[in-house]
Amino acid sequence: VSRYCRGLKSKTSSCRRLYNNPISRAANLIKYPHTAMFILITVLFWFAAALALAILQVMRPNYRYAWLVAAGGSFLAWISVLLWQARMPLVLELPSWGSALFTDAPFFVAERLTWPYALALSTLGLAVILTEVVRENFPAPFAWAGSLALIGFGLLAVLADNPLTLVLVWAALDLTELITQLVSVKDGRASERVVVG
Repeated sequence: VSRYCRGLKSKTSSCRRLYNNPISRAANLIKYPHTAMFILITVLFWFAAALALAILQVMRPNYRYAWLVAAGGSFLAWISVLLWQARMPLVLELPSWGSALFTDAPFFVAERLTWPYALALSTLGLAVILTEVVRENFPAPFAWAGSLALIGFGLLAVLADNPLTLVLVWAALDLTELITQLVSVKDGRASERVVVG
């Protein structure tokens, strides 16, 4: 407890309140400098936009502003990747699993070698959403949600710094692609081809 209370004048109730706060304890589970929040914020933009589109399509089908939600989330994520340049390198290390099988913890690094790939991927995601307005199947919120989630996982794959992290992210990416294709097709025979292929 003293480690958390070193700067406090009163080491009684204030210290206990700080130490017993579940938010501060949860924040200590992720080891990162504050600049690594850029990675979390960027990925959160992609996934939040995808989740919002999926929920809107379920709760309010053919919601007229779904494209604006997708475009806004993509644009904010693209801007946040541009802002990485101000604080690179960015490092995000998730808690170790404490397993003999997996000695490494999931680890993400944004540096000058990975930043161009992250920017290219984010630009691709933004371009896909911006050009959706001229496609025949407009609007397609579920397809947009799948695309945004795939870009989010692709960004994490680009930033993965060890094999364990890369395998986990690629597994999530493949699962997301499968779910997106299953939701997009309406024919039962086409669904079988998606699962088999």
